[in-house]
Amino acid sequence: ACTFLNKLFEENKKLDHHCKYISDYNKIKIKIYTHTSKDVTEKDIQLAQIIDDILKCHNHQIIEKNQK
Repeated sequence: ACTFLNKLFEENKKLDHHCKYISDYNKIKIKIYTHTSKDVTEKDIQLAQIIDDILKCHNHQIIEKNQK
């Protein structure tokens, strides 16, 4: 989980878009949203894709995906 989070923080900084996360040992819950928009934004979509790519690179499993 630490390796994943470190890579995520690095990518958040590059994109200048940050997510809310809760880390519990080997599980991480991530919420992506934009404070200034009620809809999903392009940056939300980009960040979600980056997260998927990081997970694939590190062989992590996506347990659940929810869209609002």
